[in-house]
Amino acid sequence: MRKEDRLHPVITLTLYYGEKQWDGPYCLKDMIVEMPEEIAAIFSDYKMNLLEVRDSAKYVFNNTDVQCVFEITREAFAGHFDRIREKYGEKELDSELLTVIGQMTGSKELVNMGRNMEVNNMCTALEKLKEDGKMEGIEEKEKAVILVMLKNNYPISEICKISGATEETVLEIKQSMK
Repeated sequence: MRKEDRLHPVITLTLYYGEKQWDGPYCLKDMIVEMPEEIAAIFSDYKMNLLEVRDSAKYVFNNTDVQCVFEITREAFAGHFDRIREKYGEKELDSELLTVIGQMTGSKELVNMGRNMEVNNMCTALEKLKEDGKMEGIEEKEKAVILVMLKNNYPISEICKISGATEETVLEIKQSMK
Protein backbone atom coordinates (compact mmCIF):
# COMPACT_ATOMS: atom_id res chain seq x y z
CA MET A 1 0.00 0.00 0.00
CA ARG A 2 1.28 3.44 -0.89
CA LYS A 3 0.90 6.71 0.98
CA GLU A 4 -1.54 8.12 -1.60
CA ASP A 5 -3.76 5.00 -1.68
CA ARG A 6 -7.22 5.40 -0.16
CA LEU A 7 -9.70 2.87 1.14
CA HIS A 8 -13.35 2.69 0.24
CA PRO A 9 -15.69 2.76 3.22
CA VAL A 10 -17.56 -0.41 4.05
CA ILE A 11 -20.76 -0.15 6.03
CA THR A 12 -22.29 -3.27 7.48
CA LEU A 13 -26.02 -3.12 8.08
CA THR A 14 -27.73 -5.77 10.18
CA LEU A 15 -31.33 -6.35 9.13
CA TYR A 16 -33.42 -7.88 11.91
CA TYR A 17 -36.87 -9.07 10.95
CA GLY A 18 -37.95 -10.96 14.05
CA GLU A 19 -41.41 -10.39 15.50
CA LYS A 20 -40.02 -9.45 18.90
CA GLN A 21 -37.81 -6.48 19.66
CA TRP A 22 -34.05 -7.00 19.19
CA ASP A 23 -32.48 -8.02 22.49
CA GLY A 24 -29.02 -8.89 21.22
CA PRO A 25 -25.77 -6.93 21.37
CA TYR A 26 -25.44 -3.51 19.73
CA CYS A 27 -21.67 -3.50 19.45
CA LEU A 28 -18.74 -5.87 19.21
CA LYS A 29 -17.72 -5.25 22.82
CA ASP A 30 -21.09 -6.60 24.00
CA MET A 31 -20.28 -9.88 22.25
CA ILE A 32 -16.85 -10.39 23.82
CA VAL A 33 -16.20 -12.38 26.98
CA GLU A 34 -14.57 -10.53 29.84
CA MET A 35 -11.16 -9.30 28.84
CA PRO A 36 -8.19 -8.06 30.84
CA GLU A 37 -7.82 -4.27 31.19
CA GLU A 38 -4.63 -4.21 29.11
CA ILE A 39 -6.50 -5.75 26.18
CA ALA A 40 -9.61 -3.62 26.74
CA ALA A 41 -7.45 -0.50 26.44
CA ILE A 42 -6.40 -1.39 22.88
CA PHE A 43 -9.59 -3.18 21.81
CA SER A 44 -11.42 -1.53 18.90
CA ASP A 45 -15.15 -1.62 19.44
CA TYR A 46 -17.50 -1.51 16.47
CA LYS A 47 -21.06 -0.26 16.67
CA MET A 48 -23.74 -2.35 14.99
CA ASN A 49 -25.88 -0.57 12.43
CA LEU A 50 -29.16 -2.27 13.20
CA LEU A 51 -32.25 -1.90 11.05
CA GLU A 52 -35.19 -3.44 12.85
CA VAL A 53 -38.19 -4.09 10.60
CA ARG A 54 -40.77 -3.81 13.37
CA ASP A 55 -39.42 -0.33 14.19
CA SER A 56 -38.82 0.82 10.61
CA ALA A 57 -41.68 3.32 10.27
CA LYS A 58 -39.21 6.13 10.96
CA TYR A 59 -37.28 5.35 7.77
CA VAL A 60 -38.13 6.48 4.27
CA PHE A 61 -36.67 4.29 1.54
CA ASN A 62 -36.01 5.68 -1.92
CA ASN A 63 -36.85 2.34 -3.52
CA THR A 64 -40.63 1.76 -3.53
CA ASP A 65 -40.23 -2.03 -3.48
CA VAL A 66 -38.06 -1.84 -0.34
CA GLN A 67 -40.57 0.55 1.26
CA CYS A 68 -43.37 -1.86 0.35
CA VAL A 69 -41.58 -4.89 1.84
CA PHE A 70 -40.85 -3.09 5.10
CA GLU A 71 -44.36 -1.64 5.46
CA ILE A 72 -46.16 -4.89 4.71
CA THR A 73 -43.87 -6.93 6.98
CA ARG A 74 -44.16 -4.41 9.82
CA GLU A 75 -47.96 -4.28 9.58
CA ALA A 76 -48.18 -8.09 9.35
CA PHE A 77 -46.15 -8.43 12.57
CA ALA A 78 -48.53 -5.97 14.23
CA GLY A 79 -51.54 -7.90 12.91
CA HIS A 80 -52.82 -4.88 10.96
CA PHE A 81 -54.02 -6.79 7.91
CA ASP A 82 -56.72 -4.19 7.20
CA ARG A 83 -54.07 -1.49 6.78
CA ILE A 84 -52.15 -3.70 4.36
CA ARG A 85 -55.31 -4.49 2.43
CA GLU A 86 -56.25 -0.81 2.33
CA LYS A 87 -52.88 0.37 0.99
CA TYR A 88 -51.70 -2.61 -1.05
CA GLY A 89 -54.87 -4.63 -1.68
CA GLU A 90 -55.06 -4.15 -5.43
CA LYS A 91 -51.41 -3.30 -6.01
CA GLU A 92 -49.57 -5.78 -8.20
CA LEU A 93 -46.48 -7.21 -6.54
CA ASP A 94 -43.53 -8.96 -8.13
CA SER A 95 -43.12 -12.58 -7.17
CA GLU A 96 -39.74 -11.68 -5.61
CA LEU A 97 -41.45 -9.23 -3.24
CA LEU A 98 -43.93 -11.86 -2.11
CA THR A 99 -41.06 -14.28 -1.54
CA VAL A 100 -39.11 -11.75 0.55
CA ILE A 101 -42.19 -10.79 2.59
CA GLY A 102 -42.91 -14.48 3.09
CA GLN A 103 -39.36 -15.13 4.30
CA MET A 104 -39.42 -12.17 6.68
CA THR A 105 -42.82 -13.02 8.15
CA GLY A 106 -42.09 -16.74 8.28
CA SER A 107 -44.98 -17.53 5.93
CA LYS A 108 -44.16 -20.58 3.82
CA GLU A 109 -47.44 -19.98 2.00
CA LEU A 110 -46.33 -16.53 0.78
CA VAL A 111 -42.91 -17.87 -0.21
CA ASN A 112 -44.58 -20.59 -2.27
CA MET A 113 -47.00 -18.10 -3.82
CA GLY A 114 -44.04 -15.93 -4.82
CA ARG A 115 -42.05 -18.82 -6.23
CA ASN A 116 -45.01 -20.29 -8.09
CA MET A 117 -46.30 -16.88 -9.16
CA GLU A 118 -49.76 -17.88 -7.89
CA VAL A 119 -50.95 -14.36 -7.10
CA ASN A 120 -50.16 -10.94 -8.42
CA ASN A 121 -51.88 -8.71 -5.87
CA MET A 122 -51.61 -8.33 -2.14
CA CYS A 123 -55.31 -8.87 -1.46
CA THR A 124 -55.18 -12.55 -2.41
CA ALA A 125 -51.82 -12.99 -0.72
CA LEU A 126 -53.17 -11.42 2.47
CA GLU A 127 -56.06 -13.81 2.67
CA LYS A 128 -53.63 -16.70 2.43
CA LEU A 129 -51.26 -15.08 4.96
CA LYS A 130 -54.11 -14.52 7.41
CA GLU A 131 -55.20 -18.14 7.01
CA ASP A 132 -51.58 -19.20 7.61
CA GLY A 133 -51.60 -17.27 10.88
CA LYS A 134 -54.87 -18.83 11.99
CA MET A 135 -53.54 -22.32 11.34
CA GLU A 136 -50.38 -21.54 13.27
CA GLY A 137 -52.47 -20.29 16.20
CA ILE A 138 -54.58 -23.44 16.15
CA GLU A 139 -51.43 -25.60 16.16
CA GLU A 140 -50.03 -23.64 19.13
CA LYS A 141 -53.27 -24.13 21.08
CA GLU A 142 -53.27 -27.85 20.32
CA LYS A 143 -49.67 -28.07 21.49
CA ALA A 144 -50.56 -26.22 24.72
CA VAL A 145 -53.40 -28.66 25.43
CA ILE A 146 -51.10 -31.64 24.85
CA LEU A 147 -48.50 -30.08 27.19
CA VAL A 148 -51.10 -29.72 29.96
CA MET A 149 -52.18 -33.32 29.48
CA LEU A 150 -48.56 -34.51 29.63
CA LYS A 151 -47.94 -32.50 32.80
CA ASN A 152 -51.01 -34.14 34.32
CA ASN A 153 -49.60 -37.58 33.44
CA TYR A 154 -52.22 -38.59 30.89
CA PRO A 155 -51.20 -41.74 29.01
CA ILE A 156 -49.90 -41.01 25.51
CA SER A 157 -52.57 -43.21 23.93
CA GLU A 158 -55.27 -41.19 25.74
CA ILE A 159 -53.71 -37.89 24.62
CA CYS A 160 -53.70 -39.12 21.01
CA LYS A 161 -57.34 -40.19 21.24
CA ILE A 162 -58.52 -36.90 22.81
CA SER A 163 -56.39 -34.47 20.78
CA GLY A 164 -56.31 -36.30 17.47
CA ALA A 165 -52.52 -35.90 17.39
CA THR A 166 -50.23 -38.69 16.30
CA GLU A 167 -48.11 -40.53 18.85
CA GLU A 168 -45.01 -39.11 17.14
CA THR A 169 -46.28 -35.53 17.64
CA VAL A 170 -47.06 -36.15 21.31
CA LEU A 171 -43.61 -37.67 21.85
CA GLU A 172 -41.97 -34.65 20.16
CA ILE A 173 -43.87 -32.30 22.46
CA LYS A 174 -42.94 -34.44 25.46
CA GLN A 175 -39.28 -34.29 24.40
CA SER A 176 -39.47 -30.48 24.16
CA MET A 177 -40.54 -30.35 27.84
CA LYS A 178 -37.13 -31.59 28.98
